[in-house]
Amino acid sequence: MKICPICNIEKPLEEYHKYFSKERQKYRIASYCKVCSCQVSKKNAIKNYYENKSKKLEYAKKYREENKEWIKAKR
Repeated sequence: MKICPICNIEKPLEEYHKYFSKERQKYRIASYCKVCSCQVSKKNAIKNYYENKSKKLEYAKKYREENKEWIKAKR
């Protein structure tokens, strides 16, 4: 059992993601439960999108121009 620092609810370890720590060379249990980590990552993804929206749109436009023939053949 572990307590999630975001929701402050004690949950079993199956409710947490596992990840491999290269530094310690073993699997670790994540700090946040699966539900809270999903909510946090969605917020961060939305924030990142709006902070870098112009860069992303510029990159997509450049990619379409450089790969016009490939995209046309794919369709």
